[in-house]
Amino acid sequence: MRVHTSRNEMSKLVIFVLSFVGLVQCQELPTLQIYPHLTKIAILEGAELKLDCVHTYREGSTSEMVSFVKGNVTVAVTNSEGYVITTSSSVKPDDPSVTITTKTLKKNVTVDADEGTFECSLNNPTSRSPIDVVIVQIKQKDAIFNASLPAHLTCYLDGWKYGMELSWARVMDKGPDQALVAGNKYQIIPENGTLVINTPTRDDLGEYKCMVTFYPSSTTDKHVITPKPVALRGGPVIVSSDNSKNMVEGDKLELKCKATGFPKPTMKWYKDGKELNTTVRLHFSEYEEITTGKLIIFDLTYDDAGLYSCVAENNIEPNNASKVMELRVKDKLAALWPFLGIVAEVVVLCVIILLYEKRRSKKLAEEDEAVDGTDETTPGDSKEVRHRRT
Repeated sequence: MRVHTSRNEMSKLVIFVLSFVGLVQCQELPTLQIYPHLTKIAILEGAELKLDCVHTYREGSTSEMVSFVKGNVTVAVTNSEGYVITTSSSVKPDDPSVTITTKTLKKNVTVDADEGTFECSLNNPTSRSPIDVVIVQIKQKDAIFNASLPAHLTCYLDGWKYGMELSWARVMDKGPDQALVAGNKYQIIPENGTLVINTPTRDDLGEYKCMVTFYPSSTTDKHVITPKPVALRGGPVIVSSDNSKNMVEGDKLELKCKATGFPKPTMKWYKDGKELNTTVRLHFSEYEEITTGKLIIFDLTYDDAGLYSCVAENNIEPNNASKVMELRVKDKLAALWPFLGIVAEVVVLCVIILLYEKRRSKKLAEEDEAVDGTDETTPGDSKEVRHRRT
């Protein structure tokens, strides 16, 4: 009896659970939602506007027509405001009985006239999901590097009346952006949207971006927009280069030149005032992130000798900077000539000494013969002559 009662209770429990699940599913579907899932959103003037109406319904229910409404006026697929509207449908992966229809409204470049309340609407006028679109303008200004003055970068919201927070980051060439913290180096002035860089150096050259957080205290409408970066710009400066070089014919030459500046400088190479271009023997390669910062010449010849200069250029005054390096090219046998000269001098000296000694020996021999041929009756005189010779 107890077993039978337990089975009845279990059956009632299963029926209750299934009924509850079915009730929940019926309550969940159909649904209509606008994305981004906000009630109000700020869009930067000139940026893209993209809204999605997502209608989710179960098979067997009535599929109502989804449309966009702006200011109580339905936005037609063919319209004069520049909106592009597309529709796509799919089934829910884990439940094929559920259909998801997405209607997308898109405009690549927004203007003031795009501001207003947009709604997702079904044929039933009570099924609506609204979002307030606010078009904002941000005034931005770059700064020019001056080592003796602080740099001011501007990111100002013109006429914004609602809550917002401003933060700054430095755009890094490699790796994630570097968030900037207010202190001795950086000051952030939210009243006028300014980043102040104190005692700037050339290492500070580059791009910076401001992040504007709208409705920061809201749990539902908080969101961030990031305008295009601003920059601390500076003219080119040659910070390092090779010295003049003495090379030998047939060697490989490498001349290196490093420059800083923003925008990143381009590098050109000149020989005796004439611009160089790539040839079979002459090549350029990257050096210290400068595309043509290195000049390479293979199999040097005597004609390659001369004055070489690297010239860095960008569009910020003084626009260019240069460094001159002299190349001297010696003959392959250049080191042999002094040695051969020394050898020749030694040979000539030896010949002179040899000739001198030969002539001296010959003279002595002639003198000996002359002495031996004198009169034998004068032995005393002969002895005296021999004595004087010794």
